[in-house]
Amino acid sequence: MAQVAIIVNGPATSSGAANAGKAEIAQALGILLGCPVLDPALVAQALKQQTGPVAPVDGLRALSIETVLRTAGLVKAGVIVDAAFEAADRETVESGLALAGTPTPRVVEVWCGEAGGALALTPVVEVADVATVDMDALVQEISALFV
Repeated sequence: MAQVAIIVNGPATSSGAANAGKAEIAQALGILLGCPVLDPALVAQALKQQTGPVAPVDGLRALSIETVLRTAGLVKAGVIVDAAFEAADRETVESGLALAGTPTPRVVEVWCGEAGGALALTPVVEVADVATVDMDALVQEISALFV
C-alpha cells in the first residue's frame, strides 16, 4: 500500500454528480503533497462505457472501488482517493483496503459534509465547509494522525 492514503470522501449531490468542493480538496491535497489522485467514479464510468447496459451498476461500482484501492496498493509513496463512498460501500471499501495490504493507521478519511456521514473505517478529519477550508491547517491535521 502507499505509505499514506488519504480518502477524501463526501456525499454526491442530489443529482448523483460528484461534490465539486470535495473534488477540489482532493485535487489540492494531491498538488500540495505531490500525490496521484485516484477516482473510483472515473473507473466506474470507463467500465460502464465498455460494458453498456449488460453489467449491473452496483457491480461496476464495487469493482471500481476495489480497483482504485488495489491501485493505491501499488503506489509506493502517498495517494489521494477522491471518493463518494456511501454506507452501502463499507464492506467493499474494507475488502479493497485489505486487498491493497493497507495497514489502517496509514489511512485517513477526510469527510467533506455534515457530521456523522463518514465511513469511519480509519481516523477521520471532518471538513464542515469545503468553501472555507484552510488547506495548510487541513494538511497539518492529517499529518498529526500519522505521527
